[in-house]
Amino acid sequence: MLATLLSKNSTNYQSIIPTVLLHGRHVILDLSHTSKDFKQVNLADWQTLAQYTQTLIQQQHAVLGIGRYAEDRQLYLQHELYHDSHSIASEPRTIHLGIDLTCAITPPVFAPLEAHVHSYKDNQTRGDYGPTIILQHEIEGITFYTLYGHLSRQSLSQLSPGQYLQAGEQFATVGSGFENGGWPPHLHFQIIADLQGNSGDYPGVCRPSERASFLKNCPDPNLILQI
Repeated sequence: MLATLLSKNSTNYQSIIPTVLLHGRHVILDLSHTSKDFKQVNLADWQTLAQYTQTLIQQQHAVLGIGRYAEDRQLYLQHELYHDSHSIASEPRTIHLGIDLTCAITPPVFAPLEAHVHSYKDNQTRGDYGPTIILQHEIEGITFYTLYGHLSRQSLSQLSPGQYLQAGEQFATVGSGFENGGWPPHLHFQIIADLQGNSGDYPGVCRPSERASFLKNCPDPNLILQI
């Protein structure tokens, strides 16, 4: 099982953003349906959401805001992308499959362990990832992938499929809200066991009814982040 393998190798990972941020003081950003923090915020306006998010981080004297793995989020209801159709009866995708890292700057992004560039794509639909990179890794003969969403467009111009990256090597930077799918600047980090034929993209949010299968294929990113 991938989660067991990642846990076993827990001492081998590099920080995917500068260590001073990743392991600095942080605050959990509760974006769940029951959240009181974002109850009065217009979730459809990324600039307002970004400003409010930074206020929450600063109030806690933190350097990093963390968006939780497996959280059932209300903000996806604001985007048509997460609905199957315009029917009210459809089941929207609301379960978050990665961990979000938010700070006051748009930091560089580093490979957590040696990798090859699997694929990349600018997922431009509003509410999507924007520029996205998927890296391919191998540990003890087991292949798996890590996905990095909401990057800068410039990040995509610096890579080629199959390109080798050393552990700790910078390969991207976090993008602004004007290029990242219309979200407050942050990095979406996700682990994927099986890409299921996808290239440059993989769901970062699933339906509640699909929760068990998707969480099995996308184990907790904190196995690598260790925050």
